[in-house]
Amino acid sequence: MMGLRNLHQFFFPAGLSWRENLPFFFSSCGLVFFFGFMGFSKSLFNFGAVLICLGLLLQFCLLGAKSFLLAHSRPLLILLLLALGWLAFRSLTGVDPHAGASTFRTAVYKGFALFIVGMQLVLYPRYIKLFLAAAALAVFVQGLDGIWQYCTGYDFIKNAPTMGGRLTGAFSTYRVGNLAGMLLLFLPCLPFLFPQGWSAPQKMGLLIIVLFPPLFLWIFADARSSFNFIFAAFVSLAFLRWGVRWKIILPTLFLIILAVCFGVSRYSPETMMQDGRIREIWPFAWEVFKANPLIGAGSAGFAAAAAELGFIPVVDPFLSHPHNIYLQFLAEQGIIGLIIWLAFFGSIILAGWRTLRPYADRGLKKLPPMFAALCWAGCCGYLVMGLTAHSFLRDWWLGFAMFYFGVSAGLIVLSKTDRALFERFWNY
Repeated sequence: MMGLRNLHQFFFPAGLSWRENLPFFFSSCGLVFFFGFMGFSKSLFNFGAVLICLGLLLQFCLLGAKSFLLAHSRPLLILLLLALGWLAFRSLTGVDPHAGASTFRTAVYKGFALFIVGMQLVLYPRYIKLFLAAAALAVFVQGLDGIWQYCTGYDFIKNAPTMGGRLTGAFSTYRVGNLAGMLLLFLPCLPFLFPQGWSAPQKMGLLIIVLFPPLFLWIFADARSSFNFIFAAFVSLAFLRWGVRWKIILPTLFLIILAVCFGVSRYSPETMMQDGRIREIWPFAWEVFKANPLIGAGSAGFAAAAAELGFIPVVDPFLSHPHNIYLQFLAEQGIIGLIIWLAFFGSIILAGWRTLRPYADRGLKKLPPMFAALCWAGCCGYLVMGLTAHSFLRDWWLGFAMFYFGVSAGLIVLSKTDRALFERFWNY
């Protein structure tokens, strides 16, 4: 009974009405399903997205539009509406309207809904632990599955084989390394989940147990884009915490040179020049862009536009997107789309730096500040990862990105509209 009472107090604390609690209760449960079952169950993953949207709809009906932080920042709202409007326009008027409409629908409820709920999360910091617990459990189980696959050749959830010796886990593709990396970003938050009465050796022991399987999977999936993400994110975190200093810049440059020139095969010039993206797909994307530079070929229209121009891929016969979000913006949404998206992402990163840097300089000794700093760093990592990774509109990847940017945007808006609530979050 005590456990049920504590659970009830967590989700429905005293002092808040049911109208204030119920919407984000649904959204928080949606976050658990969305990130907890990502890579395991498509139906439960989709169910999480539906719960998130249900929570947002309930909030609008019960509390009104003004209850959303997004409503309190006109510039951000305008940028978001521009981005969504242009995406809708180029989804419905491109060379493949059917594929465009499908991807736009997915982008709305599995992508931009995560942006809004990420913004709202800063008003409910107690739910951060719930999200982190779901994310940690998901990547831990995925890691165990990867170890089993390493030993037997097949994962134990979907019986998926390895791909060219690279682990896939239940994700059935080595891109599970990207999924693992984007969850492992929150590694510094894990000690905050342990009981306060535990000793340092106890916490360290459990941390090693929890982290070994996902790190094993992340390394042996050998997803280069994920390595780029983690490296860029933690360098950005170091800049946020200690400022832009040569003692961070020089080791960073040294590690990049070391990786490219001395022994990391996936980063050697020879390996990269044999990459199908560089040899075929990126030149195709540039030609598609040149054919319609202002507005592009339309969302999800890259493959159809390339085929119309007579390009036949050889190295990578499954040509579906440029494997570079910047080239994808140019090819599918033109110069106008690229400008809109860079303005959207860039404004959040720059405003987030100005908002979080003075507070991060004091230290990240509590969970909410660490979580906030990692989400901002994840935004930076995502933009680097986008140089070589997935289609911008791939549902789980877009969901991750929008969540990172949403949390960062929420803190930016909160710092300008209600300083007391912002301080409460930072000191929660």
